[in-house]
Amino acid sequence: DEAMKIVAELGVSNLSLREIARRLNVSHSAPNRHFASKEDLLAGIGTKGFRLFAEYLKEGVKEADNKITALE
Repeated sequence: DEAMKIVAELGVSNLSLREIARRLNVSHSAPNRHFASKEDLLAGIGTKGFRLFAEYLKEGVKEADNKITALE
């Protein structure tokens, strides 16, 4: 979540595992336990984004189905 905040505030080019660690007040090596590189972190952000988008679409389909059923 903090990585997404940094990207939104400063852009992808200013994202670093060290900056994430600084903002979360953890050791600079802590993020490396979860992500081997910035590219791995960006892949994780992308995966999370696709999951959130899929959930959003599913809810939209349910809402549309409910509206169609109500009209029948």
